[in-house]
Order: sequence, then C-alpha cells, then structure tokens
Amino acid sequence: MGGMLFATTKNADWLRLAAAIYAFSWVLLGLGLLLAGRSGYAYAKEFWHRRRKLVIPHRHHDAPPPDDEAD
Repeated sequence: MGGMLFATTKNADWLRLAAAIYAFSWVLLGLGLLLAGRSGYAYAKEFWHRRRKLVIPHRHHDAPPPDDEAD
C-alpha cells in the first residue's frame, strides 16, 4: 500500500511508513514466538505441515495412482 501511495504522490514518507510497518510485523512475529515457547512452536510446525499437505499433495512413487488416473 505504501509503495502504491509513493508511486502516485512521490512522497517518500509513504515508503518510510511502509518499511516501518513491515519491520514492526517482524517484531510482532518474534514476540509471538517468544510468548508461545516450545509448545507454540511445535503447534505451528504441525499446523504448517498439515496445511502444506492440503495445498500441495505429495505423491509417492510406490503409491497406487488415484482412481481418476487408473487405466
């Protein structure tokens, strides 16, 4: 958003604001990780592992083909 506002207004303050918001988001992520501790890390790791399986299904070479690909 800040980059778009900079492009239209040529005001460098928008770029500074966008960079500050971006940096602040990383600070909040770090604080969240510190507050969550090891159990929060384990939960997040399992969550993303399950999510990745839903988004990108992995197909093993020794697994039979799905029904729609069978000849």
